[in-house]
Amino acid sequence: GGLVGVADGVNASWLVGIIYRLEHQEDILDKMETDIQRIKREKAQIEKQKKEEGGRMRLENKELEYSLDKLRQQRLDAENKLELLEKRKKTDCDSALIPLL
Repeated sequence: GGLVGVADGVNASWLVGIIYRLEHQEDILDKMETDIQRIKREKAQIEKQKKEEGGRMRLENKELEYSLDKLRQQRLDAENKLELLEKRKKTDCDSALIPLL
């Protein structure tokens, strides 16, 4: 009869385990749901940060492109001025030579 007692004991503890799990199923599910919601919030936060970061980087990129365009324009202006000055100098030199001819 000793083996039956052991088997009954195993079955009893197994049943207790199942009953415990069933009773706590709702708590376990609630905790899982809470974890899922927390993870979703964290994911949303990360997505938001990525978007903000991307937006900021695009803005910085635009500002850099704008600065670069301004620099290019300033260089072109400077080259044009230089060209004008050289032409004027040449003209001045030519006109200064005319009376000598």
